[in-house]
Amino acid sequence: TNNGNDPNCAMCSTVTVGVPIVHSIPSAGAVPPTSPVAPPATPAPAASTSSTSVVSSGTPTTSANTSAPQVCGCTATGTPTYRMTFTATWSSPPPPTSGFPHWSNPIGTSHSSCYSMWKSGGVATSGIRVMAELGGTAALRSEFAAAGANALSTVAASGIGTASGTTSATFTADRYHPLVSVTTMIAPSPDWFAGVNSLNLCSGSTWKPTATVDVFLWDAG
Repeated sequence: TNNGNDPNCAMCSTVTVGVPIVHSIPSAGAVPPTSPVAPPATPAPAASTSSTSVVSSGTPTTSANTSAPQVCGCTATGTPTYRMTFTATWSSPPPPTSGFPHWSNPIGTSHSSCYSMWKSGGVATSGIRVMAELGGTAALRSEFAAAGANALSTVAASGIGTASGTTSATFTADRYHPLVSVTTMIAPSPDWFAGVNSLNLCSGSTWKPTATVDVFLWDAG
């Protein structure tokens, strides 16, 4: 569902597709969210932790997509190029010896506050469902295209074929699209994924040179 509760964005609308609800998956030491959490229908895969970092590179240009609404509070200029690095670390207990533990191709986009790729307790779109169940990215790419001026630059990295590893991809942002969301399927699992939702790369009139966040496991069903 798109974020239709943003008072700063007159172009926001809510579109609901499919029925799965996105729930967090508690892990050892993790603090569960305030929204209801449904237990997975099948046992969880081995506990894992991962992080996503974005680093700006180069000199921002002066171009910008003015068709999308400005995110409240972002007055930064230029179009910086960032590199997203996804680092997966499978923690104790060890990863399963069968079932080919791996991470699908990370997929995401930079976007405005009028677009929400996924959110805790929200209804998973068909794109999120396909990504979480099969690792497919085509449906999400179609959703980015359908978002029109609210999605700017696709983030597409290679998958990680082992339990732990690193992958990266570059993308651009501007003051109308300072948020970035990225997801990747975690396998083996029925419909589990990890990702970051609407990470803001803008701080007032400046672009953040780097940002690193811990990402957690989510259930798309």
